[in-house]
Amino acid sequence: MNHKYQHTAYFCLTLLFAIFVAQGAVAQDYRNITIKHKKAKWYDVREQQTQAPADDFDEDTPWQSGAKGEIQATHTSIQTIYARKGSTVRLYMTDYHPNGSMSNRTYQRWYNYQTDGLFNDGMLTRATKNLPTTIDKGTPIQNGEMYQFANGYVGQPVGTGSLYAVDFHFPENDQDYYLVGCDVSGYKDFREKYASNENNSDLLSTHYEPTLSHRYIFFIRSIEDTSTPANIALQAGKPIEVNNISMPATRINN
Repeated sequence: MNHKYQHTAYFCLTLLFAIFVAQGAVAQDYRNITIKHKKAKWYDVREQQTQAPADDFDEDTPWQSGAKGEIQATHTSIQTIYARKGSTVRLYMTDYHPNGSMSNRTYQRWYNYQTDGLFNDGMLTRATKNLPTTIDKGTPIQNGEMYQFANGYVGQPVGTGSLYAVDFHFPENDQDYYLVGCDVSGYKDFREKYASNENNSDLLSTHYEPTLSHRYIFFIRSIEDTSTPANIALQAGKPIEVNNISMPATRINN
């Protein structure tokens, strides 16, 4: 074979390999689509109740203050994780279960909570190795695909499986902490306002998030930062764990 054609063939194979590897991290790119926020469903439901003025429901917080404006108010769990710069931290939806109907099975959006957007390339990737196993078969639980939008990385409803685990790669020469958000839902109301007859609307058509079941925030801090409580405790031989969970105090029937 002519050397010129050998070079061309090698270049094409290399290019195809590079494309294949790149697609392994993100199943499909939707960076031209920004997922839009909406206020929580419970405010619309309550307005339809005749005895609404008689209760003590908080009418002032249908939204929660985010990094770039208002985001949907929902149950929020904050987990603080201390790690070394340059290390990889596995993040899970902590209440995920592979069987049964759960409140996080129809929508998952992982994102940079400090910007309500994306991380730099390679910082947040789909977890593929050393995944937990099922009790009955001892086989790894299948993690959903990762689809990149303008303001986050989505599993369902774009894919068929829940994106329940990601890997955060802590940069060696950057800031001392990061906030990773994950909004999840068991609803399918991808509309600006909730309506039971629009429960099967399409995210890729409307670009609206559904009613959120809850939100995870992973506060990842550098253990090398000597001012952190973890570093101080570890120097004294006392491991530390910090968890913060907040939720509404009043129940509204569906």
